[in-house]
Amino acid sequence: MDYKEIAQTLKSLKIPRSTLADRLGVSSGTVDHWLCGHFPIPVRKRVLIEELLRDEKHPSYSSVAAYAVRFSTREIRRIAERWGVTPTPAAMEKLIRNVMLEDKRVSDSQA
Repeated sequence: MDYKEIAQTLKSLKIPRSTLADRLGVSSGTVDHWLCGHFPIPVRKRVLIEELLRDEKHPSYSSVAAYAVRFSTREIRRIAERWGVTPTPAAMEKLIRNVMLEDKRVSDSQA
């Protein structure tokens, strides 16, 4: 999806740009710049946007990537120490995905 398609999809789904910004962990101004074509959307954010929009179109679809979570430096250190991982962005993302997927498997098996 390019920025025009994303903007059009947001409009058709009646999702405010501020909501998208909150879910991505960026400012509303950043989203505005992306969707006006002033700045390119980073690849990882574009993938996340596409997954978020797909989830909105098809609510039964559940994606771990549909969540954007902000952690403070202190929280990241504590999580890394607790789980014994190196606190790099890639390692933290993998850890959080694994924990979320495991949590989903547990809740699905209880349903």
